[in-house]
Amino acid sequence: LAVHEGCHFVKHRDTEKEPRMFATLVVQLPSVHQGGQLVVYHPDGTEFVHDFGGADRTAQYAPQFAVHYADCEHELKPVTAGYRLALVYSI
Repeated sequence: LAVHEGCHFVKHRDTEKEPRMFATLVVQLPSVHQGGQLVVYHPDGTEFVHDFGGADRTAQYAPQFAVHYADCEHELKPVTAGYRLALVYSI
C-alpha cells in the first residue's frame, strides 16, 4: 500500500474483508513521510494513535507495525508530505 500526500482513509471497520478474519496487521516499511497516523477506536471510547515512528523520526530507518481487531473502527489521518509505504495483512 502506497499512500501519498493528501491521501487518507475515513473511519471504518475491516470485518467485511475476509471470512473468519479477526485482526489486521499493518507493517510500515521505512519511508520518508509526515502525517498518516493510524487512529484505532476501542469500543470503550479509548483512542490509540500509532504514528509509525513519525514523532521520533525513525520512520525512514526502521519498519514499524500495528495490529488491531478487525471490528475496531479505525482511520488513517492524511499524509501531509512524502509517501507512506505499508504492507497490510488480514489475520
